[in-house]
Amino acid sequence: MTTVSPASRRIFSHPAMVAHMVMWSALNASLMLLAFQSAHLFDIIISFAAGWILWSFTEYALNRWLLHTGNIGALKRHHARHHKNPEDIRYSLPHPLVVIMFSLTLLVLSMPAIGVSALSLTSGFLFGCCLFCVLHILQHHYPAPASYFLKASWQNHFLHHHRYPNKAFGVSTHLWDRLFGTLPPAHLFLGIQPLAYQTDSAALHTVLVDNPTSEEVFLNVSE
Repeated sequence: MTTVSPASRRIFSHPAMVAHMVMWSALNASLMLLAFQSAHLFDIIISFAAGWILWSFTEYALNRWLLHTGNIGALKRHHARHHKNPEDIRYSLPHPLVVIMFSLTLLVLSMPAIGVSALSLTSGFLFGCCLFCVLHILQHHYPAPASYFLKASWQNHFLHHHRYPNKAFGVSTHLWDRLFGTLPPAHLFLGIQPLAYQTDSAALHTVLVDNPTSEEVFLNVSE
């Protein structure tokens, strides 16, 4: 029988996490219910996938061009607190008003162009946001999993926090980092074995096994 660790219960019962998951799940369910009542299944699948991809780009763009270099003080301060306290769940999640604003804008602007498919497009966008929230929390509280895709996401975000704040802007995927040339150096990206991110964890140590000339990297997380 699988047991849930106290850490998992603490993370996924945190009020901020619960509020986000309940809100986005309710909105997603409502949008998809309306979509299935008025659109064809093929259109729903395609527009949902498009919305998910659109979120992944939005996530990248916000992190690269707004949260790190933008002029909106409140958002930058929120993100700066996340970099200073990466284990604090409150600062690991996007502000609900920001997500609602983007979602409503997407729905309103896409409805004249694609009709009722805008419902599933927006649902896919919100699903991407939910996935981002869950992965971002896990990346800061759990070691990297064995799965290549998930491990690459952990590696990318680890290096963004602790070595390259001007690279590795993707959280749920490193696709856009690859396309826009903001991946960390390949030998770091492939060699690092990120552990959990908590500030009370032991020094994080990795040997860059695929680059014999590189030195060992010791990262003592004290953010």
